[in-house]
Amino acid sequence: MIDPNFAYPYNGLGNLHYNNKDYSNALSSYENALKCDPNNPMILANLACTHAKLGKSNEGERYFKMAESAAYNSPDMSLSTNHYLKSKLAEYQAATGGSQNVYTQQNVTIQQKALWWDRKKWLKTFILLIQIIN
Repeated sequence: MIDPNFAYPYNGLGNLHYNNKDYSNALSSYENALKCDPNNPMILANLACTHAKLGKSNEGERYFKMAESAAYNSPDMSLSTNHYLKSKLAEYQAATGGSQNVYTQQNVTIQQKALWWDRKKWLKTFILLIQIIN
């Protein structure tokens, strides 16, 4: 039984369904994950791609823009999240025949923020190591 308050198992189950081209069940799993973690950019991007695969490109575009916004406003944005969103954007555009262009200036800012955040985490780790050594 999946803990109803923990998003990652639902997201993982959604990924399993999605990879097996079972988009209806993937959608249900991702929606359950979103209930647990409504501002998770990865879950939102997964929903965008799933809606696109189901032929609902308008709904997919809405979710992708929500994913961008969630990533932009995330206090712990990382390069890995940014790379995930970029890969999902390519997947989304392939699913919509490249007709949907949801790549915005905000996405460029997300990438810059991710670079800053990863450098900040590296610096904090470095300072902590120096403190441990001393």
